[in-house]
Amino acid sequence: MSLYHPTIKKNHYWKNISRVALFLTGFIGIFIFIGYQAFVFLHRSQTDIYFSRNESFSILVYGFGESRKDLNHVSFVLINPQTKRIGVISFYPQTRFSNQETSLQEKMFNNEKGSVKKEISRLLNISPKYQIEYDMKSTVKALDIAEGVPFFLSGVDLIKDEKIPTGEFIMDGEIVQQYLAHDGDNEFSPALTLFRYYSLALNLWQNRESKWKILSHEGVFSMLTEGIKTDLSEKELYSLARHLFTDNSWIPIFIEIPLKREKDIFIIDVDSTALYVKKLMEDLNSPPNPFLDREPRIEIKNGTMVPNLARKVRSLADRKGLKVLEFSNADEHDYQNSILVDVNANFYYIQSVSRLLNIPRVYYSVNRSYFTDMIIVIGNDYKELELN
Repeated sequence: MSLYHPTIKKNHYWKNISRVALFLTGFIGIFIFIGYQAFVFLHRSQTDIYFSRNESFSILVYGFGESRKDLNHVSFVLINPQTKRIGVISFYPQTRFSNQETSLQEKMFNNEKGSVKKEISRLLNISPKYQIEYDMKSTVKALDIAEGVPFFLSGVDLIKDEKIPTGEFIMDGEIVQQYLAHDGDNEFSPALTLFRYYSLALNLWQNRESKWKILSHEGVFSMLTEGIKTDLSEKELYSLARHLFTDNSWIPIFIEIPLKREKDIFIIDVDSTALYVKKLMEDLNSPPNPFLDREPRIEIKNGTMVPNLARKVRSLADRKGLKVLEFSNADEHDYQNSILVDVNANFYYIQSVSRLLNIPRVYYSVNRSYFTDMIIVIGNDYKELELN
């Protein structure tokens, strides 16, 4: 009796063919995946490489007003991917490196940008990798594209005759033009302008996750970068924004270069600058969080009609370990919501206090003339705060 079955042999044949085909498909798929990953790796932007290597780099930023001859600030931005910290060292337009030098404003007016970069690099002993120039039109367009930024201003933050909204509102392109191009002309105007740029940047930073959902689209991001002069490619700019806007662990730190006044000119105080920069570099590079041992100085204001509420909240906040220096009445008495306002450009403090007291409405209105780091304005929702 024959045991030969042709159909069985045929089935084995097709099974072997299927196995070979399956193997080849898997091998080709793996090869394509590896090839794609290699292509992506080899075509990374330079900024991607800095972040992947945890390598620090710096950017020199020039902020202009209505024209490129109207300098508002020069900021040296240091980015440390290893500690997730960003240092911002700012210079006022009237700054001079010596009494024989012209001011930064005059140098930019005379198209001496190379001299500005050289002097700043020498002062800080750091050479910037990149440069970015933007102006008022870029700022207005960015805010309009981002659909505005939540903002807060009290009446005391305004200068005479300013027609800017107060309280909680959305800062859009039209309002920001008035906010940054104020008409004040006195020795405090440069600081006021710089602090308003800080406030704008920090309120955007506070809302960066929601804004990135709008700005991350390729066409939108291309529109955003139009009008900005930089030696970064659009791919590098996108990489930079993506890394910073999608990671909530980044902490910005702001300092202004200290000046000495001699008659009507403002000269860099080199000795004080060295100390400021040294401290900043320690904060940027130290693995332990540099802010944990620094108590934030707090002022509490009563924004309701409830008598003695600021005093009561102060006592309760003290039990939480917060350092309350002052308490008083707010500019208005009809605040519906409690808010937390940073006036010292310290992102770490305000986030911690926000969580501790359950005050989700957080704003930045920087004014270094205050003796406090932040202001708590108690609203009619005070019973919802974590004060027990």
